[in-house]
Amino acid sequence: MVILLLFSLNMATQGQTALSFYNRVTVYNYDINYDLGTYDDQTSDYGQWNPQTHTWANGEAYRPLPENDPEEKWIDSSDVWEVGKETENSPLQFNVDLRLGIAYNWRNYFIGAQMQLNNFFYNKGLCKVNIFDAYLRASLGIRL
Repeated sequence: MVILLLFSLNMATQGQTALSFYNRVTVYNYDINYDLGTYDDQTSDYGQWNPQTHTWANGEAYRPLPENDPEEKWIDSSDVWEVGKETENSPLQFNVDLRLGIAYNWRNYFIGAQMQLNNFFYNKGLCKVNIFDAYLRASLGIRL
């Protein structure tokens, strides 16, 4: 019993848990000047990209990706822009955000650990997203 009491006096914990319910999500839509689904090496007739009109010099809006480009130089001439946003209501969803930290001190030494867990789920029509994010960090130190 005494050991537990001493252990609890030298130990610090902190934690935070958030459970959120939502049914409205804002989705931002973007477009790019390359057709990411097609490959072709005959793309020299496209000319220069015009960011104001979002077209190539030959009037096309999308250019196929080069087939033989190991250095991916096409990324330098790519342009991404926002085409709009939509706020959608979906069925009630549930998110989890959990953070926990613990530290133990003795004399001039300490050891600590922090953990975070986040789970975000979104489901609307053909768009299904489940983002799971977690990390664990440990620390050991000497106070001078």
